[in-house]
Amino acid sequence: MSSKINKIDSLYDFLRSNFYDIDNLLLEFKGKNYDASQAQMLGKQLEKYKSLEILKFDLSFNKIRQDGALYISQSLSQSKNLQKLIIILSSDCYGYNYIGEVGAQELGIGLAQCSNLEHLEINLRYNSIGSTGVINLAKQLKNCISLQSLILNLKNNSLFDKGAIGLAEGIGECSKLSDIKLYLKYNNIGNQACYAFGIGLSKCKSLKNLFVDLSGQNQEYNRIADIGAIQLGLGLSNCLGLNILEIKLNQQPINQEGASGLLQSLNRIKSLRILTIHFGFIIPMVCRFIKITYNIGRYKSPIYSMTEFLPNQFRRIDNQGAYDIATQLVQSKLSVVQLYFKETINPHQIAIIKSKLKECATLVDLKVIQI
Repeated sequence: MSSKINKIDSLYDFLRSNFYDIDNLLLEFKGKNYDASQAQMLGKQLEKYKSLEILKFDLSFNKIRQDGALYISQSLSQSKNLQKLIIILSSDCYGYNYIGEVGAQELGIGLAQCSNLEHLEINLRYNSIGSTGVINLAKQLKNCISLQSLILNLKNNSLFDKGAIGLAEGIGECSKLSDIKLYLKYNNIGNQACYAFGIGLSKCKSLKNLFVDLSGQNQEYNRIADIGAIQLGLGLSNCLGLNILEIKLNQQPINQEGASGLLQSLNRIKSLRILTIHFGFIIPMVCRFIKITYNIGRYKSPIYSMTEFLPNQFRRIDNQGAYDIATQLVQSKLSVVQLYFKETINPHQIAIIKSKLKECATLVDLKVIQI
């Protein structure tokens, strides 16, 4: 693929261009207030570029709606040589592009014709595509038979459990996918979707690297509790070839039971080298943010780090809580333990943790710090 990027930042200039033999094109049309009619003109012009191997177009914060997505889809179906494609149609709560479920389906139909596509990145943040839209989009991805890398930003699209499951099942049919990043914040995804979501992704037999953001904010967004975290771990534990896994569950009501269950299941993935899990709003309020990182490279066992940012009004860690934390760490057979607390633990509780961790035979490095 070519390294020379041909950048155009206005539709007027693009319509006047006639360098149809270029193979790398960047269209920067963010916030131009373009509607479906301009998207149609863009699509017609794009069809003339038969040699494109790399295409990125940014139409975020425009007003193309579902008709505009249709015109873009039609142009993509003519781009037979594309190997790398980045589509940015993101919006915000004020609407803008708002392609909806029909627009998402049309995009999928166009992408299905891109059989040489190896890398695909789509940003549909705040587009109200819903469960039907994401399912129909995901179903078409299996036709991208060369696809190896996929990035989907579907934040705030009301996918619900049905959409999350359908998305994972559709992606699971992409036999060559090795790298996946899914941004699914604020999508009303709950406990019931977690196991099937993990199982669906595990069907990607070539999958090596996976990032999933299932963070929420309150019950109106994602709501994954202990049982959901445990079920997610059970599903993902079937991804037997994974090397790197990162899961974001920030601002979810997951306590130590859910965190331990998730971790226990993921320990079954023998090929896993790096595991990072983000938790937030832990119940009981031991800490607001926990980041667990496994890095099986320098050390034979995982690395665990916990960072705490709770304001003073939340509950402090008591002696039993300190003991319970240390017990979980001992059971995980860690090599390196780094714990950082902010004003929620006293020196006596730090001593409890250090004393308990002496039972961990694999431990080679320990830091317990009050910040």
